[in-house]
Amino acid sequence: MNQRIFDRVIEAARALKPRVQSGKSHHVSALIYKSKIVCLATNDYRKMHNEKKFGKYQNWKGFNGEYRPCIHSEIKIITKWGEEDLSDHEFVNVRIDNKGNPNIARACPNCARVLIGFSPKRVFYSDENGQLQQDERF
Repeated sequence: MNQRIFDRVIEAARALKPRVQSGKSHHVSALIYKSKIVCLATNDYRKMHNEKKFGKYQNWKGFNGEYRPCIHSEIKIITKWGEEDLSDHEFVNVRIDNKGNPNIARACPNCARVLIGFSPKRVFYSDENGQLQQDERF
């Protein structure tokens, strides 16, 4: 993954933020194939995680009471793209904070579990300093 593609994903995420942000955070996932962005998806806090297709969402943050997980951008991009094998694709996850800066967007344990099943070549994310990091779980 080169910096130019990462910068383009951040630019696209910033442009999408005012139009599609539906919760307190704005997460964007990009699917990359041969150095091209082929699909983008965002978190959708109005729709719930599809447990039948992607397994039960584990409450890894320890929320008390009922927690209704939304569709995370990683899951949404898999649904939009529709491929079963992503071994020649890369994922990039970015979060744009409310000041417009990239912030930490590492895939949650639930999304990581699902992504592992689709075997992406590599997964990257923006860290707390807005820098590109490779997720070592993949």
